[in-house]
Amino acid sequence: MTRSISAIFTRKYVLVLGLLFAVSLAAFFVFGQLLRVQVSPEIMNLSSRERMLTHRIALYAVLLVDPGEKKPREEVRRLLADAVADLETGHQAIRAQTASSDILRWGWFTDGRLSAQLAELDASISSLIADARAVLARPEGDPLLRRLVPSIVDRATRDLSQNLDDFLGTFETINREQGEYLHVFALVGEGVTIALLIFSGLWVFRPLVRDIDTKIRQISHLENYYSAIIDNVGDGVIAFDKTMTIGYVNSTVEAMWRRMADDLVGRPIGEVLPEVAAIDKLFAVPRRRSEFMHQKPDGTNVIFDASIYVLKFEGDLQCIVSLRDITERKDLEDRLRTFFYGIEHSPMSIVITDTHGVIEYANRRCAEVSGYALQEIVGQTPRIFRSGQTPIEVYQELWSELMAGRDWYGEILNRRKNGDLYWEFEAISAIKNEEGAVTHFIAIKEDITEKKRQAAALIETKRASEVANRSKSEFLANMSHELRTPLNAIIGFAEIMKMELYGAHAIPTYREYSLAVFDSARHLLGIINDILDFSKLEAGKVELSVETVGVRDLVQSVLVFVKDRADSTGVRLDVVESEAMSRLPGINVDPLRLKQVLLNIVGNAIKFTPRGGTVSVEAVVNQDGGLSLLVKDTGIGMSEDDIPRALERFGQVDASLTRRYEGTGLGLPISKTLIELHGGTLRLTSKEGHGTTAIITLPADRVIHEVLRA
Repeated sequence: MTRSISAIFTRKYVLVLGLLFAVSLAAFFVFGQLLRVQVSPEIMNLSSRERMLTHRIALYAVLLVDPGEKKPREEVRRLLADAVADLETGHQAIRAQTASSDILRWGWFTDGRLSAQLAELDASISSLIADARAVLARPEGDPLLRRLVPSIVDRATRDLSQNLDDFLGTFETINREQGEYLHVFALVGEGVTIALLIFSGLWVFRPLVRDIDTKIRQISHLENYYSAIIDNVGDGVIAFDKTMTIGYVNSTVEAMWRRMADDLVGRPIGEVLPEVAAIDKLFAVPRRRSEFMHQKPDGTNVIFDASIYVLKFEGDLQCIVSLRDITERKDLEDRLRTFFYGIEHSPMSIVITDTHGVIEYANRRCAEVSGYALQEIVGQTPRIFRSGQTPIEVYQELWSELMAGRDWYGEILNRRKNGDLYWEFEAISAIKNEEGAVTHFIAIKEDITEKKRQAAALIETKRASEVANRSKSEFLANMSHELRTPLNAIIGFAEIMKMELYGAHAIPTYREYSLAVFDSARHLLGIINDILDFSKLEAGKVELSVETVGVRDLVQSVLVFVKDRADSTGVRLDVVESEAMSRLPGINVDPLRLKQVLLNIVGNAIKFTPRGGTVSVEAVVNQDGGLSLLVKDTGIGMSEDDIPRALERFGQVDASLTRRYEGTGLGLPISKTLIELHGGTLRLTSKEGHGTTAIITLPADRVIHEVLRA
């Protein structure tokens, strides 16, 4: 406010108040004077008693002359003397009361009448008292007594009574006139007062009320203004007195506690905020700050940053608590602390620079790797690590990528403080603020010196291994070639002997021997062929001769080839006949290699299926346009853990199987590699005791979507 309330009372207000005070003082003086000249009721009582005493004096005077038998003469004389004395005393009291009322001085009220009446009354009283004393002074039997008594009686009953009546009549007239004057003065005073009040109301008090109303509106506006500020500061505000009773809460506290202010005001602070109530000597410290965890009524925990102020208001101590919910900030601080410790103790070197490349932060690992102290790194640029052996084009590319807003990844050869060179793989990116502007750059660097040394050793080892592998493959190929030549001769001669082309054997056992030689030679030839194929595949020397073939024809040719083996073991072969099989598309594959895969898989299925079992072949077109060939058997199966082992080279599910079932363990690995050369996959599903399903999948680019007829 621009002015205080006391400034409202200007000169005109003081002037009007002075006039009202003067009028009130004059009225008080006039009323006082009028009341003083009023006839006192005491005068009226004394006049009545004076009349009674004069009659009593007349009576006692008569009794003194002729007492009769009623009273003794001495007693009558005593009573007369007392009455005279009382009359004299009472008349003096009347004169004193009359003098004290100033009625004689205000002649404009009495008009001189009261003074004349009082003089006549004084003369009559004095004459009566003189005659009575003369009677008392005469001895009994004095003839003068007979003459004085009638005079006393006549004066007391007639003259003195008339004087008293006139005196009292004058008093009554004066009282009536004074009442009329008082009434007129009261009317005039009321008029003047009303006029002054109207004048004051129009000229003084109406502006005064207007100013006061303006000030009240200003105070109300300020109250609403400050209340709105407190409600919108974002912090909760609670005020309570020394009795720990809440007197005020703002809207933020209502939102925090989800309770209205009317429900909180008047409650003990310990019920709403027990953590503050528990503070020792709360009102002894004018200002303090505290952080504490508070459990809300719904069971959730929040962390408050409380600023507590103690002040005096209207003589009483008040406590104001400002609450700020810092739960999210504390969580963020914890996360930032975790991030900082994570960066500080990271096994990678981490460097943060400003946009000019000046290092603002480096972690411990950076100091350990480079050999520089952190104090030596901070404030420098990354040039401190340069070895001078990294091409300048690398740095140009680095800054070009960063300025374009992209991340940069690469290897840089740096130099330690002691001069040793070391390799680092660096990932550098920009740090942007909320507006997307680049404020810093961060580099995460890994010392790959040892990795590069190991990688070089691995490359050398791999090269040596490849040389050895090629030597092994060449050796196996040469050995296979050398073995196949005599084996073919053995197989040929054994077959001639088995078929008895040059005549029957003289001894039947020879025929069995020739059959055993033939089967063993063929089995050995198969092993040699598998080893040779695997060596070629491993050496990458197998090339596909792609042709377009029909799936049905390919499957039928394989089944015809293995039919004799299946019949001899009591296994039934089955091709799933359906409309889909007859309308299957053609495929672009190496028919020889794909037939080799199917022969391996179908052969394994027959081998591991007991007598009375079934081996079926099914072909389906996949949703992606690819083709799947499914070979299912009802054989012994295997567990899921054994499937990867079955696909490994020379892998056998169980060592005991090598004694029961023949095989090198190369069939499935060769088949898998050949299918992968076609861009497909070979996978197995099996359950022990329930058979196995081999799924050959060829990609869509190998499939021709039109029917091929034989």
